Amino acid sequence: MDRNKKVGRNAPCPCGSGKKYKNCCGAVADVIHLDKASNSIRFNAKIAYAGTIGRKREVFCRQYVEHKRKRIEVVSNQQIQEAQSRGKAISCHKGCCYCCDEVFSISIQEAEAIVYYLYQHENVLRAFVRAFPRWLAEARKHEDIFMRRQQAATKGFDGQISFAEMAKALGKEAVSYWKLHIHCPFLNHGECLIYEVRPWACVSVFSTTPAEWCSPSSVHEPSIHLTRPSALDDLPFWDDRIAGLYYSNMPDMVYRILIGGVNYLSEIPGLGDLLKQFVSDPEVIHFVEQLNKGVQSRDS
Repeated sequence: MDRNKKVGRNAPCPCGSGKKYKNCCGAVADVIHLDKASNSIRFNAKIAYAGTIGRKREVFCRQYVEHKRKRIEVVSNQQIQEAQSRGKAISCHKGCCYCCDEVFSISIQEAEAIVYYLYQHENVLRAFVRAFPRWLAEARKHEDIFMRRQQAATKGFDGQISFAEMAKALGKEAVSYWKLHIHCPFLNHGECLIYEVRPWACVSVFSTTPAEWCSPSSVHEPSIHLTRPSALDDLPFWDDRIAGLYYSNMPDMVYRILIGGVNYLSEIPGLGDLLKQFVSDPEVIHFVEQLNKGVQSRDS
């Protein structure tokens, strides 16, 4: 595929979400260039947890953040024990970022919790919003990798190839992307800004060889281990109408929730009427009226 070729608006999105490009990264690519983007993020941050639906979101996010912190500690101890059983020590540590250039998907639960964490940490939110356009621009230069990942996943789930073949193909493309050294937009001066609530995909991987061996330029073969996710890791989503699991590209889904809020969530299969329920809530209507009055007072 020609990397400079523009993706059609009705073509499958290169990120592998399964959506049309115009309804996925294309929409994000457009919105990040609008002056109102920052205003949208501020507005959604203020209104996110208003009304009945907002309270459900907030309760879920608080529970999930605390749950993840506890589960990360459990998984970390398991990994230490596994490494010790091999007569090794884990070389991964906070500040080591060799594997932070990988591409992966997260669940809607993880995305909601990360957004909540960003709302509680203004400096982290600002850093991510500044870094996201750069990440998106660099990732889109290599959209062929995303397209091949999507094709492999589609063939695997459709039964055209075995899951082993699908995993091998996805792994190959993941390595290709990793070698491009496109930093995760949550990475700042070598440290993860959301380390406390980092995705399970990050938590599950560890190395028992010198950290520098994990560098793409290393001549050594690192010893990488994977702790398979447990059913205990993810909590059920706060709205049980979601039809099955919902995953998407990590930075993209987080950004889209920040920009779109409940409007984005309503695009998830099973949640089509969520936006209507939210905006018709008397508490939300009152909250918006108060926000508008505040804006008018400042402008007058």
